[in-house]
Amino acid sequence: MDETSDPLLAVQQRQRHAALHRAFDMLEARERLVMEMIYEQDASLREVGHALGVSAPRACQIHEEIVTKLRRRLRDW
Repeated sequence: MDETSDPLLAVQQRQRHAALHRAFDMLEARERLVMEMIYEQDASLREVGHALGVSAPRACQIHEEIVTKLRRRLRDW
């Protein structure tokens, strides 16, 4: 069963999506930049690191920290 056949699933999906947007909006500018580069621009960690002035492994750590932060904020969903 998918959200097109179950109105409750569709509402829950929209609520989760809205919660993710709110959590994303609460990120600091640098954190949003990292996430946008990775998920919207398909930038590599090397490219992200270059933009931030850090190494690719450090960019990976920063990404992991942001993902953890978002998961904490979305824990109730």
